[in-house]
Amino acid sequence: SEQGPEKADSGVVDEATTSPEVSVEAATEESSAGEVPEIQPASEGQEGKAVDPKEQARLKKLAAEEAAEAKRKAAADALEAKRMFLAEEEAKKKAAQEEARRVAEAKHQAEINELKQEASKLYTLDEQAVPLMTSGFLAITQPVLESCSSSLSELQTAQAELIELLAQEDRKVMTLPHMAEVAQTLAMVPMYTQRLHEMRQEMDAITQRVKGMRKRAAKLYTKKQQEDNTAAQRRQATLERERLLLAQQQAQQKP
Repeated sequence: SEQGPEKADSGVVDEATTSPEVSVEAATEESSAGEVPEIQPASEGQEGKAVDPKEQARLKKLAAEEAAEAKRKAAADALEAKRMFLAEEEAKKKAAQEEARRVAEAKHQAEINELKQEASKLYTLDEQAVPLMTSGFLAITQPVLESCSSSLSELQTAQAELIELLAQEDRKVMTLPHMAEVAQTLAMVPMYTQRLHEMRQEMDAITQRVKGMRKRAAKLYTKKQQEDNTAAQRRQATLERERLLLAQQQAQQKP
């Protein structure tokens, strides 16, 4: 029937737009099915005439080109439908994420407001609480503060008296007749201190040298004693040999 190809074409378009997961090859095959024209055999009136091979080849070539064009068009339509479907899905996903974010923010803000209301109810003070707390705090700390204030006043008075006494003694010292000599002597104290430090260093050096000399003297004394002992032993041995020789000579001289 004449409506068959049209229904087939519309079915291909609907499937490409509604289900983009279908492969491009399947869509092109379905769209091209039944579209390739076939060469009809010769009619009864033309049975006796020979068909031109070139004309037949040309018709086949045109049919193949039309089929290929139909396939390319169907593939392009399928790809466009898939792209549009993916774009719609991405837009829906973004809208859902944005809606979820707004819902979460609204929920978070509602929780914060609820916590604020609970905190305001929890920390609501009575009108008489502040005056009572103030009076109690003053009753506890006021005696201690007054005692500290009196102690500080006494300390300031004592410090003022001490400062005045030191000033008087300073004036007395500055008015002494030999204060210039004392000041000159005091000015020479750093020099004397430096000299004492140098003398201490020299004495330490001398002490180290004396210790070294004592060690050397002890070693020399020990060595001298060893040499004296060795000489005494040698002399003793020599005297013993001489005594033995004299005894031998006397024994030989006797008849």
